[in-house]
Amino acid sequence: MRRNILTGLILLFSSFLTSQDLIRHCGTTHIPTNATEINTTPSYPRLNIEIPIVIHVVWHSEEENLPDNVLTDQIEVINEDFNRLNPLTKHLPKSFHKKVGTPGISFCLAKTDPQGNPSNGIIRTKTQQTDIANQSSLSNGDRRIKESELGGSSPWDTELYLNIWIGSRSDGLTGEATFPNDPDETEADGIILDFSVVGRRPDTDSPFNLGRTLTHEIGHYLNVFHLYGSETGCFNDDDLVDDTPSQFGPYFGSCDEEVSSCGSKDMDTNFMNFRDDRCLFYFTKGQVDRMLQTLFTTRYALINSKTCSELKPLPPDPLRLAPIVNLPNGIEIPLRTLNEEEYTLTLYDFSGRRIWRQDSNPEHRYVILNSEVHSNIYVLVLALKDQIFSRKVFIN
Repeated sequence: MRRNILTGLILLFSSFLTSQDLIRHCGTTHIPTNATEINTTPSYPRLNIEIPIVIHVVWHSEEENLPDNVLTDQIEVINEDFNRLNPLTKHLPKSFHKKVGTPGISFCLAKTDPQGNPSNGIIRTKTQQTDIANQSSLSNGDRRIKESELGGSSPWDTELYLNIWIGSRSDGLTGEATFPNDPDETEADGIILDFSVVGRRPDTDSPFNLGRTLTHEIGHYLNVFHLYGSETGCFNDDDLVDDTPSQFGPYFGSCDEEVSSCGSKDMDTNFMNFRDDRCLFYFTKGQVDRMLQTLFTTRYALINSKTCSELKPLPPDPLRLAPIVNLPNGIEIPLRTLNEEEYTLTLYDFSGRRIWRQDSNPEHRYVILNSEVHSNIYVLVLALKDQIFSRKVFIN
């Protein structure tokens, strides 16, 4: 075991020394105090999971004001990465093949702003602040880049949009993200990127020229951690995912044939590692489970915002319109606005475990008994043929 630890140290520091300033530095370094493992695999519906994005380009010099085509290229990259479209997955070690997962998540630049007006999902703000994306660029504890009054750009509703801020930074970080429902987080929810790592760029801009920094940070935003946890070592915390091997520390720089630490092969080409962009190309099924758990619980409003759609009348949300009726022995859910013949109604707890499920009935009336649940907050999910709706439900 001592030899494994020594090997891990050598790999860690040799990668650092050979890469110098061209190594990835992620500012999302901790694990929330309320983070837990997923004990059972969530069985959420996998239909049309779309996340609307608003990009805040906060620029001081002209080179920081990235053109639209760079931003749309970046959206293409994350759509490929979160739908397992990278052909490099064929070159994984055989022992990892069955562990690769497909998030099945799509992203768009929001087509509607919070007031319902047409939008291209891009906000451009010229600032007098240099390196406004730095973690130290603060005013009374507030990040300047996230506040219009401080020279940045204030977020759109963080429950309905993934806010991404792009600006210049000189603090050595390529990107950072906020975790969902993090009790220690005080700043506005979203992701901050250095402008130089956004989109597909020429090889002369390598090693972070393929847009994978945003893929990595969206992983954090959806509650996925670095593979080694938040501290180096084989006996410290890990990433709370069963199908990722224990890893001594981060891997930097270019790709290697095969690496290992802590007595097993390491997933150094996993998106949540620190390799160069061309080396990172997959998530595991366990990491995908964490993402889905997040999207159907703490970030459930995000995938129900419908702002990925072109401007057109949106169908009413049957769950929002349904009055939850308290009964002496449970609750009743009347879905009177539904005319569809086939759908499912499912209740999940906040660990992602399915508690209750029923297929549609002609009366569109459903009862959940107290004997089937405990007093708690749950997420009710309605899966129609081509739409999904969800709602938080408190059962006492």
